[in-house]
Amino acid sequence: MQVSAEIRWFWREEPAAVVEWFHDRRLHPVSAGREDERVDCYLHDVNQDELGLKVRGNKPGIECKGLVERTAKGVAAGPFTGDLEIWCKWSSTSLNIPAHQLVCVSKRRAIRKFDTANGAVEVESDQRPGSGCNVELTELTLPNGARWWSLGFEAFGGLETVGQSLIRAAGELASRSAPALPEGVEASYPAWLKSQTSGED
Repeated sequence: MQVSAEIRWFWREEPAAVVEWFHDRRLHPVSAGREDERVDCYLHDVNQDELGLKVRGNKPGIECKGLVERTAKGVAAGPFTGDLEIWCKWSSTSLNIPAHQLVCVSKRRAIRKFDTANGAVEVESDQRPGSGCNVELTELTLPNGARWWSLGFEAFGGLETVGQSLIRAAGELASRSAPALPEGVEASYPAWLKSQTSGED
């Protein structure tokens, strides 16, 4: 079982000021890491947004992710203010989702990583601190060709530390002349996908 604390926003159009700020070497001591394009396929479930089942890229098996707790305005860090969500994740190679029930999303991600053992110290994206927070700027493409962008914080570590880790990382990034976030959707991946595939948005 893996525990995470998360907050995330989605936009239909590229949030240009956020993208420029995220990659500005004058403001950040470490260059953002970049990942190769990856396709994740999610269970199409328009009836709930508290459980996500995902086939992650070429990785075998299914990732199961469930919402444990949501704290309204649990993050208060300038533009990165919003609800703090605690999630738990399990993996299984025995589960299977029929292909017709999957929604596949192409992702191109840039990542910043923070070691939060003492404050929030940015490290290279390939490092593996025991407790920390990934901050991901992601370009998303849906099966219908629609393009979205997302900025997300995902803290990792123990249940007793992940919330504070996210808050520390958000506070550190907010102090780096972070721009106001354009109007978008604050949501988890399951909630965002529900709105895309159910016609709510």
